[in-house]
Amino acid sequence: FNLGVVGAMVLLFWLIGQSILVIGTLCIWCMVTWAVTIPTFWVVTLYNLKNGNIPMPSGARRFFEAAYGWVPLLTFVCYVIIAMMAQLRLDVIHHL
Repeated sequence: FNLGVVGAMVLLFWLIGQSILVIGTLCIWCMVTWAVTIPTFWVVTLYNLKNGNIPMPSGARRFFEAAYGWVPLLTFVCYVIIAMMAQLRLDVIHHL
């Protein structure tokens, strides 16, 4: 399942690049996909790492157990990075 979520993130990065850098617009359906895929990636990956579903040393497992509580912040940071990319490339705020 985690490999599928990683694949979804790779597709997500491609969609972001195509939408912002190539097409030059923000596709609402793409953004809905981004809003769902990013937290799903963090939750699934950190859950698997903290529970040992992905083999890790015990020290790393403790780190990921602590990081699991930071999923909302990690998700928000990803959203801010995407918003900054859109602002720098498309000047979104000016067009609102």
